[in-house]
Amino acid sequence: MSVIWHGPSACDWVWDQFTDDERDLVIAQYRDRGRITFDHMRNRGYYGVTRFDSHAGREIVFLANVAFVFHDHIPEALEWLTWLRPVLCGVWPIWAEDDGAWAEGLSYGTAYVEIMTMFASALKHGAGIDLYRRPFWQNHTEWRRLCLPPYAEWMGFGDHSERWGYTWLNNANLIEVIDRETGAYAMGDHIAAFRKEAERLFTPPERQSPGVSAQLYLTSGTETPEATKKETTAGLRVFPEVGWAVIRTDLQRADRDIAFIFRSSPYGAVSHSHANNNDFILHVAGKVMAMPSGYYAGYGSDHHAHWVWHTKSHNCITLSDAPQIMRSHDSRGMVDHVFEDEKLTYFRGLADASYQDRAERCRRHVCFLRDHNCFLMVDEFVARPEISSSVQWNIHSWNPFTVDHTGKRFVIERDGSTLSAHLLHHQNGYFAMSDGWDPPPTSAKANQEWRQQYHLRYTPSGLEPQRNLGVLLCPEHENLTPPQVTTERTETAEIAHIGGDTALVGHESRISHGGIDVDALIMLNLGDIQYVITDTGVQIN
Repeated sequence: MSVIWHGPSACDWVWDQFTDDERDLVIAQYRDRGRITFDHMRNRGYYGVTRFDSHAGREIVFLANVAFVFHDHIPEALEWLTWLRPVLCGVWPIWAEDDGAWAEGLSYGTAYVEIMTMFASALKHGAGIDLYRRPFWQNHTEWRRLCLPPYAEWMGFGDHSERWGYTWLNNANLIEVIDRETGAYAMGDHIAAFRKEAERLFTPPERQSPGVSAQLYLTSGTETPEATKKETTAGLRVFPEVGWAVIRTDLQRADRDIAFIFRSSPYGAVSHSHANNNDFILHVAGKVMAMPSGYYAGYGSDHHAHWVWHTKSHNCITLSDAPQIMRSHDSRGMVDHVFEDEKLTYFRGLADASYQDRAERCRRHVCFLRDHNCFLMVDEFVARPEISSSVQWNIHSWNPFTVDHTGKRFVIERDGSTLSAHLLHHQNGYFAMSDGWDPPPTSAKANQEWRQQYHLRYTPSGLEPQRNLGVLLCPEHENLTPPQVTTERTETAEIAHIGGDTALVGHESRISHGGIDVDALIMLNLGDIQYVITDTGVQIN
């Protein structure tokens, strides 16, 4: 594959060094390769119309580059480019929209967006047609900047999450290519931080590569304009078209940053994506505390198919051990009802379709209490008629969990970072803890990043037609002291007292407390402001 991947560019650059006989040999073999690739693409459907497999996303670029380079020598080149043009210049990207996120995750986004830069840069510098003007490109670098800090220990939300040096270097190269080609020149500090981090990271021998991006050479001859200062204000950023959201508290200081990354995607549980709508990753002061579990031990392998693809391996709700609908375009989610002010950040993950075989509603409400740096997550479940399930709340980490069974509380500690969680459920329920995986990854591809992982599940007792389950997550690090938290239960709500504030989670859809009676799922009293959260979003009283 490397011959058709990088070969056309290499031939273009060294063409004058070939003899006439060598050129004839090169042209003949690329004509054969082009014919094979074109027939393979054309006879299996139309990429982005009837065909969505990941590999087709690179074949369209490989064929286009062969046609570009050899258009004077291969008669079929014009036919290939005519067939490819609406896909490459119109349909692409099929795993993203103009908000810039990538449905298959950061790792596969790196590979396939980098491949697309091969075509976009060739078209720009060779034909004067600039695809980099599309909003997708600059938004893509912003998505990467926010969702993958240089310190990140885990990428998640798609196949391959290992923190390898070559992965970090490729990410830096991709961002720099886009930053230069779009003319933004706004990511210099971020790129430098990734390159520095890559120098000290492990890479498996079979993954070693020289780290050279040919596209960077196309822009290196131009004078770099004065860099644009990138906005450094922390807070919430939502990429709604692909269903990602991120909350960051300090973009400059890893030792102070809390990074909460969330996914509920309309693109389904297919290709390199998993059955994990309403999943989250949480970094505290540079340490990953909550993460999807499992490793990319080969596409469709036992571990991959029966653990990684499955909802149980993610920080999601399962229903009496049943996952979200797996390997289906219909397993959809979305992020909506976005709200942010000086005290509250809120959004909702809507994953009803992902659980449609047994639930009418399965929604995760995320509240970030800004004065306390705490997250209140409320999972709202309503069963389909005559199908009852037990809601199971799952979380995974590289470190063991310390559990207070009576107080409905657990703690994770990692190298000076701590995450304390309070289950807002003053009824019967139980914790279950385990480690490892079922089934485990094959040892054939094991590397030092494949560390032991620990799993915790909380299950309210009994099978239920409806349940609102609240969990309060309180991060702690050297520069952050969490608030004092106590919890209680009333007739209509579970209550958490957080410092001087309160959070109430209704048992159903009405909360009565302190003389106030409202239709609400959640009521927050933060300072002198009362927030009421309903099906329509946030209301301020």
